[in-house]
Amino acid sequence: MFFQQASFWLSTTALYLGYGAVMGILLKATFSKPHSHPYWALAITHGFFFFLPASILLLGHQEWSVIGRYGLLSTGLIIMILSTLQPNWVPTMIWQRAFGQRYFTVVLALIMLWGISAIFATHTFTPILISIPASLVGAASWQMIVRSS
Repeated sequence: MFFQQASFWLSTTALYLGYGAVMGILLKATFSKPHSHPYWALAITHGFFFFLPASILLLGHQEWSVIGRYGLLSTGLIIMILSTLQPNWVPTMIWQRAFGQRYFTVVLALIMLWGISAIFATHTFTPILISIPASLVGAASWQMIVRSS
């Protein structure tokens, strides 16, 4: 049970922080490119379909403390702002696509581990609906990393 809760917390936190970073990178591209570029549409889509719902779900997750929920939400917003500004004191490798692919490969592996642990803890196969897609997308992302290296 502890492993299931820990893997859920780690995967949720890592995924949310990743969503914040992507939102910031899309906002930076939106503000730095001409308005004819499609980054504004990507930023709006990501914001409405990923970052905003993830924030709402995070705030509504009653099993976590209020301080933990607001702390994670605040950290996600700070990461979004840092990703938008991309200050010089942050290593430049963080803003590269290869780092993002590696990051999300690890996040998807955490999600897969959570799903497997949830199957053993609940004795149902419903978590497999998350575990299989996470493992497939993680494997595809890993292949992209290997090919680009």
